[in-house]
Amino acid sequence: MVKYSIGILALVFCLFVYKTLFNDPSRNSPTEKVQLAVIKITNLIFKDYYTDQQYSLPNERNNIVHLWASWCEPCVVEFPEIIKHFEEIKSHSNLYLVSLDSNTEDLDRFLSLFPDLKAKRIPVILDKDKSISKLFNVSKLPKTVLVEKGTGNFIKTIEGLTDWKALSLSTENTSE
Repeated sequence: MVKYSIGILALVFCLFVYKTLFNDPSRNSPTEKVQLAVIKITNLIFKDYYTDQQYSLPNERNNIVHLWASWCEPCVVEFPEIIKHFEEIKSHSNLYLVSLDSNTEDLDRFLSLFPDLKAKRIPVILDKDKSISKLFNVSKLPKTVLVEKGTGNFIKTIEGLTDWKALSLSTENTSE
């Protein structure tokens, strides 16, 4: 009976230590999440892969920065949806497709599957030095970031597949 009581006390002590060290509610507080979410872009300039035209953020429109790669299966799956909904998106936001491919041959081969991309003049940016992916803190692809016009503040970040139809509607009047 004494061994059983000591075992229960040890278990209770371990649970107490675990809850104290690893389940601290302040680590997940809404205030902390808001503070972490306030990320701002200032003076980001990048070049279109096709045309060498330069773009800068922030600018006078809301911006959608979509980070992807041709070797990323979810990115490949959603790519046709991006092109399909581009017309709705471009009426209220700029869209930038930032490729994290390191091999231009792979990128060219992938982009050749989507001739509408070039025809619709959707800017494709090749992040050769990974500076853009570092700025956007990419740990998972695809990643979509809504950047507020004028301020450069991140309005929303989506990791994983994006519902482009819903996104095209939800960004219409974004001015937080």
